[in-house]
Amino acid sequence: MKKIYIASALTALMLSGQSCSESYDIYPDEYAGVVMIKDAGENPLNVYSTDDKVPCSFTVMKGGHGQNAATATLRAMTAEEFAEYQAESGKPYAMLSSDCYSFSADGQTSSTDLTFSAGENYKQVNVYVNAKALGKFMETFDGSLYSPVVPVMLESSDATVNTESFESFILPVYSEPTLLLTAAGAADNSYSLGPLAGRTFSATVQLPIENQWDITFELAVDPSVVASYNSMYGASYTSIDPSAVTGNMTFTMPAGTNSMDVSMNIDPSKLADCNTVVPLRIVSTNVDGINPDELNGWIVGTTRIPLTVDMLSTNALEPSEGSLANLLDNDLSTFFHSAWSVSVDGAHYLQVNLPDSYSHIQIQYANRVSASTNTPAWFNFYTGTSDSNLVLFKQYAWDIDGLNGNSGAYNLLAPLDFTTPQSVFRIENTRSWNGNAFFVLTELAMWGY
Repeated sequence: MKKIYIASALTALMLSGQSCSESYDIYPDEYAGVVMIKDAGENPLNVYSTDDKVPCSFTVMKGGHGQNAATATLRAMTAEEFAEYQAESGKPYAMLSSDCYSFSADGQTSSTDLTFSAGENYKQVNVYVNAKALGKFMETFDGSLYSPVVPVMLESSDATVNTESFESFILPVYSEPTLLLTAAGAADNSYSLGPLAGRTFSATVQLPIENQWDITFELAVDPSVVASYNSMYGASYTSIDPSAVTGNMTFTMPAGTNSMDVSMNIDPSKLADCNTVVPLRIVSTNVDGINPDELNGWIVGTTRIPLTVDMLSTNALEPSEGSLANLLDNDLSTFFHSAWSVSVDGAHYLQVNLPDSYSHIQIQYANRVSASTNTPAWFNFYTGTSDSNLVLFKQYAWDIDGLNGNSGAYNLLAPLDFTTPQSVFRIENTRSWNGNAFFVLTELAMWGY
């Protein structure tokens, strides 16, 4: 094999496709044929467990002085050649076993012979990575220090090989596609069940690669998910009785689609309170190589209402401190404060206008860490379907309803049921713990269906 350094100008000329005979007559006869791998260097290749043999395409180019015929061979490095390369380069590579790749689609060859006629400047050639064999290799491979590669090199008996472009390394990136519930990517792996209109709820299932199959999968209510969730996020949820979720739990995602919405029936009477959740998991699929995501492929369906600051309003915002946004920032040190530096006509209130209507709600708020005596001790609670039809639903008193006035304490009010669904809720302060008309709250949360 002849390997002689070829100047970068010649390399550029080869890539342009221009005949070397036009501009490089200064080269001696030994450069009459020059071959090189256009795709030299690293070549990442995505390989999925559902694949068979994945091609990595190379372009082998021929140039040099004159339009001469030439031959070349593209093959895998030997173990000795690979060890020599590693010693010289220091690259953190590990050589894949020979069953993980081939130079033909049928997997029978270990090299590809190329014959260039006088007028041919390049040829395309594929090297194939065997997904199944690669998967087995990766089962025992420790990839923390080294990257597995297919080391490919070019040689020729009758042409000069460009020593800057005769080696290439296929870096397979192996992964097992997982079918997952989309909220698994959310910050806390949870989603809201919403108002459960018609006593049904929906979730979305996705596949992160092109779907070539009709994938049939099964969902199940899995109470063991709750223990994992509580441990991971410091929550204290309890699972709904699995019998509360009924209807079809087996679905098919058609080929050509990467996501689908699935719906199930639920008995809301078994959602005892805001700590009751519906833990879902994908438990099976029918396509070999596509599995449910065991780590993140589940979500906990809660009845918590996703409040946003645009849903909140008040008639008595204190201009110097305490914004409405502080009620939703998960920070006990921030707070909402009604007006104390300016006077406001009428009782001070905090109102929530929801985009959906609920027949059952539960409210929780926290007291300010400092000056907690300004938390409401007596207040009126109004409900309605608009600002114009609010009616008094309940009057709260600290001694009757067990309100906690301590610094930073959470108050979880008892669940409320309505004859007709409601969407507007107002807390109107009657008197704070210290007797003031103004009040302060922090961390407001609502659950409902």
